[in-house]
Amino acid sequence: MKIKIEGGRLYDPRNNLDGEERDIFIENGIIVDRFSSADKTINASGKTIMAGGIDIHSHIATYGLNLIRGTGRFYSPREIGYIYAKMGYTHVNEPFMTQVTARYVHHELSSIPILDTSAFLVLNLRDVEAKIKSAKHLEEVEKIIPIIIAGTKAIGLKIYEPFVRYTQRTHILRNVTEKKVLSFFSSINREKIPRIILHTSPELFGKEIENPVGFHFSHVGSAIGNEEDYQKVLSYLNAGATVDLGLFDFEQNLRISNPKQTVGEVFGRVDMGLSEDIVFSQGNASESETPFFAFKLALSQPSNHISFSTDSPANASFEAYPKIFSWLMKAENRANLFDKELPDFEYSLLDIARITRYNPAVILGFKNKGHLGAEAEADIAIYDINKDTKPDKLEAGFRDCACLIKSGSIVVEDHKIVNDQAEKKTYYRGVETLDYEPAKILAGYSTFRFENLMVDEVFTAKEVKI
Repeated sequence: MKIKIEGGRLYDPRNNLDGEERDIFIENGIIVDRFSSADKTINASGKTIMAGGIDIHSHIATYGLNLIRGTGRFYSPREIGYIYAKMGYTHVNEPFMTQVTARYVHHELSSIPILDTSAFLVLNLRDVEAKIKSAKHLEEVEKIIPIIIAGTKAIGLKIYEPFVRYTQRTHILRNVTEKKVLSFFSSINREKIPRIILHTSPELFGKEIENPVGFHFSHVGSAIGNEEDYQKVLSYLNAGATVDLGLFDFEQNLRISNPKQTVGEVFGRVDMGLSEDIVFSQGNASESETPFFAFKLALSQPSNHISFSTDSPANASFEAYPKIFSWLMKAENRANLFDKELPDFEYSLLDIARITRYNPAVILGFKNKGHLGAEAEADIAIYDINKDTKPDKLEAGFRDCACLIKSGSIVVEDHKIVNDQAEKKTYYRGVETLDYEPAKILAGYSTFRFENLMVDEVFTAKEVKI
């Protein structure tokens, strides 16, 4: 189908479009330069147009969530797809997939309607403990990790626990320190593994990180407890690292954490093969100064190194995004959040497009997502807002987009979901040849055969290798 969108104002950092009025032409699911006649024309006069939103860090398929759904504390796959679509989002990245849970995670992701998906692989460092003790094994690890990423259909590597710990009574000398791990992965060839994701915790700020440009720090706002931590994050950004924000909404939310970070009522523990269980709890995590510093960072002039996140559902549910966007855009909307004074910077619509579309696309490695240029995927959100929209109307505008086009198919029309069968894709980072032999070491601590831990296409949506 050929679709023409006319009269809207485009916000697209990649193509330097800051509210320019232009027509968009869609053919076979792709944005094209132009054609003479359209099968359907959408009038977007006076409305804001952005690429489909990309959520870089949202726990929507983490192992154990099905258990939590049984308690009524989390959304069904259908609800996830519908809520995101109504907000103008077309892609969500799951940040917590282990080698053992990969098939489960992808099966969950494939059951969410409308949204394209991807996932970070959390590597159990015990499996490569002998290799990361010395830089002489660097080339070997650089060969192993891309294979395991490709085999699990992951889009990137995440380090959740930057250490290797054993029970001291049994393996007194076998611990590997955070310093050793961070130093080793700082030296990884970025052409083979473009950017390593670090789970950000307060303890991480106390470690020296060589070459921060090679890392992405996830949900940094969750870990910033004081001015010293805040300055540390700024130093990472100045060195070329990327971050996602980890902002808060000050509500009682589902927490997914290690036992030390548990807040409120605990109602589930899951063993994912790491050194500690993952704990599901519910409570308000905003009693400290952490939320203030998270927003202070967000309001310190957005850059190409910062992406939006809330560590959903931990600091805020993804359903709270429109409210937080309204806080970022208008100082009066956030006036009563804190006793201390925040920067008076206000996000523009272009800034929102940058942190929710363009920057996440770059970090995840997408060339055809996050922008409105020719040859991009026709993932397009149209909002009933503009640069003159009143502060009290912004939240509603972001919560309920006027139109959403996904892969060239109209999903939301006149604020209603009219099609939840748009083509879904699973994006992952592939390799030329999936050779299992060099990576079989990673099954050394498992009772499974290595190849049985890999993800087959039966578990995914239409696969897209990047």
